[in-house]
Formats: sequence, structure tokens, C-alpha cells
Amino acid sequence: MPGMWATDTILAKGIKRTLAGYRIGTDAAPGDEVWRLRLGGWICGYTRHVTGENRTAVLFRENDRQDSLCNHVAFVDLDDGRKVWEHEFPVSGPARRRTPRRTPPSRTRPA
Repeated sequence: MPGMWATDTILAKGIKRTLAGYRIGTDAAPGDEVWRLRLGGWICGYTRHVTGENRTAVLFRENDRQDSLCNHVAFVDLDDGRKVWEHEFPVSGPARRRTPRRTPPSRTRPA
């Protein structure tokens, strides 16, 4: 799910729990990584929008577990990879409950 964004000089890409910025333009070479930002958990949502100051928001999980909550957001400067701010969303009781397994439909034929 991780996203991809571009500014005048940087192509940023989300990879699992990391955002990485690569130089773009005529003087760039393949693999020119300019910055790397590791988040607390896997990226679980993002916006394709970038502000005029080349910043964007990324949602990420509270840890590395696949069943962990997607309840953190970071606002990131794409030019230098700096995390401008981060916030954890509070979770109410019902959101922590696991979804009950669905019972498959009966395989018996009607009489």
C-alpha cells in the first residue's frame, strides 16, 4: 500500500515502514537516496496530496504486527525527510475487538 510522491527535486516512496527520498533531475544517478525515515510500524494509509511546502501525511500502524491498529499519522517534509509532527489517535473499546469469524453458509439443500 505505501505511496509515492514527487517534488521538484525528490521522488519519495513508502516501503513497508520506511519512507525514502531519492534525488531526481538531470544530475541524479539511479539509487541516489537522499534521506530515509523509519516509522513506528508499517504504512497503512496515505494521501496523494502534497502541500505547497512539499509536505504530506502518512498513516502507520502502532507496531510491526499485521493485526496492530492503524492509529498513527505523521506529517513529513518530502524535501529533507524530516518528520514535522506525529500524532496517535485514541482508540475506543469496540475498535480493539477482533471481528468475529463469519460462519460459512449451510451446504445442505432445501427439501
